Amino acid sequence: MSIIKKLTFSKITKRPIKNVLIYVLKDPITKEVRYVGKTKVNLKYRLLRHIAYKSEDHRGNWIQFLLQQNLQPLIEELEKCTDENWQEREMFWIQHYKDLGAKLTNANAGGLGGHNPSAETRAKMSEAKKGKTLKPHSEETRAKISATKKNLSAETRTKLSEAHKNPSAEIRAKMAAAKTGRKLSAETRAKMSAAHKNRPPISDETRAKLSAAKRNMSAETRAKMSEARKNISHETRMKLSSARLKQKKGPHTEETREKMSASHKKRLQAKLNSLEI
Repeated sequence: MSIIKKLTFSKITKRPIKNVLIYVLKDPITKEVRYVGKTKVNLKYRLLRHIAYKSEDHRGNWIQFLLQQNLQPLIEELEKCTDENWQEREMFWIQHYKDLGAKLTNANAGGLGGHNPSAETRAKMSEAKKGKTLKPHSEETRAKISATKKNLSAETRTKLSEAHKNPSAEIRAKMAAAKTGRKLSAETRAKMSAAHKNRPPISDETRAKLSAAKRNMSAETRAKMSEARKNISHETRMKLSSARLKQKKGPHTEETREKMSASHKKRLQAKLNSLEI
């Protein structure tokens, strides 16, 4: 007997829920997240609608494939939202699972209520969200995000690592375009300055690791760094020089002076030793 025959609308009644639920559909075998959605009804009813509605999109084809194997998706709640913020929360979770390498069947980035709006509508939505501050995640949401990251397979971790290390030229161009012309407010600059000033000193262990990393750089990496420095424009050089001149540095402490002196003597002694015949 097929699953559709087992599940009937008479057995599961439609019970409205006050909050909007963000949920996921998972593969019943691999437990991988394949779809992120929202609903105002209970999850059992929503799952039944997914199974009964035969859509011709990626999600519908995936569900029909499972049904042919006498299987059905697993449905799980992610978080409860309201009518005011479900769009941004659905978009957050879709992007979250995409970043984790999930093969989602969602047709868009979320927050659209199942529709694909025009460029004009997208622009209006973007303008409406500007200036709004997102609420911090609840402890429950933090725990779920943490759990999804902890349970990543070795293959997914490798893919994420490679994606961060070697972004394509297209992605690099998009990242550069997003940052070009962006000006930080005075308040943001003040916060960044305060965070920089109050950060703890680098430990000896970290210093040793940084030093070792510089010593063990490949010839290819050194060549790339050298080439990058050569190609800095005159305007950029002037800005860097001006920024250094504006930095106010106090006198060195006695401890720092002693370290600098010892380092200088060590380098000088090494040069003298190399000249000895």
